[in-house]
Amino acid sequence: MVIFNGRFTEAVAGARADDGCGSVAGCGSMTAARRGPEVATPYEDLRSTDPLDARPDRDGDDLILVYTGGTTGYPKGVMWRQDDLVGALAKQSGLPDFGFTDSGTMADYEQFLVARAVRRAPRTLICPPLMHSTALNSAFTAWLLAGAVVLLDGRSFDAGEVLDQAEATSATQIIIVGDVFGRPLVAEFARRSRDLSALRHVVSAGAVCSPDTKVGLAAFGPKVTVIDSLGSSEAIGVGNSVSTGVGMPTRFSLGPNTRVVDEDGVDVEPGTGCSGRLVLRGRVPLGYYKDEAKTAQTFQLIDGERWSCRATSWRSRPTARSGRRSGFGLHQHRRREGLPRRGRADPQVPPPGGRRRGGGAAR
Repeated sequence: MVIFNGRFTEAVAGARADDGCGSVAGCGSMTAARRGPEVATPYEDLRSTDPLDARPDRDGDDLILVYTGGTTGYPKGVMWRQDDLVGALAKQSGLPDFGFTDSGTMADYEQFLVARAVRRAPRTLICPPLMHSTALNSAFTAWLLAGAVVLLDGRSFDAGEVLDQAEATSATQIIIVGDVFGRPLVAEFARRSRDLSALRHVVSAGAVCSPDTKVGLAAFGPKVTVIDSLGSSEAIGVGNSVSTGVGMPTRFSLGPNTRVVDEDGVDVEPGTGCSGRLVLRGRVPLGYYKDEAKTAQTFQLIDGERWSCRATSWRSRPTARSGRRSGFGLHQHRRREGLPRRGRADPQVPPPGGRRRGGGAAR
């Protein structure tokens, strides 16, 4: 099922003809000439039917297509099994690795909800659009934690609306995408502060926040931490960076299923000065929709296991702190290691207003 705004009726009609898409539903003002089953069923008509009568049987092998933003090429549909997507999000949130079809899953989940009932349910305010995997996965995660999702009414980003909604709904978490969201929020809060005493986290995914922006976001409240989440549409739970606003450069702590390897799949050892790429195992997608070549490039077998190989470059360099040698540019503290991010290894990097390809920028 694909639900789209009526403004995109012509584009959806063309895509459906080319790709053999299944059932679609249009909402808003669908083009009059394109109404009907040959293109889409009006959403208003679906609402008038009994949803239980039209609901198909589901299992964990059903797919969710999460489309990339196209920052490393053309947008691609990342094929996630429902079991794997829910399991990856649950594990990233510190929950048991839930899946739809695992034996005893629902009973375990019910016990989790009962135990969590004594805690305040999270209220997650999501700034990016839901077609962005950052927003979609944040919504799923909030619901997994028995929380609420707060959405914005505006058709474009408005820092004032975000802070007003955060205050009105007592949001405990705000989801953003890097400085392009963070800087306007900091400026708006400096112009007129709000009561954000319920806020505990500002989470950025898809782009990291600069140190100055982190300091400004942490000033939203005395208990606010700023989290840069390292991941992608193809890899959930790679690592994260947590800041309380002290202005430290971004350093990431990697998850238990993450490795840094060279081009031959050999681990890059801390302190060697060598560059590597991040790979993640466990709950990963099946691949890209109708793109076998890109699937083979991104999802590879290393040491007999299937890994999601992100196009992100890292360098291992020695750093001294308190007489210790450390890995990947961050001192070792209580036996934890971290990494400074160097950037994407992909030749296309999106500068403001365009996409840079080698010797130039495309707009």
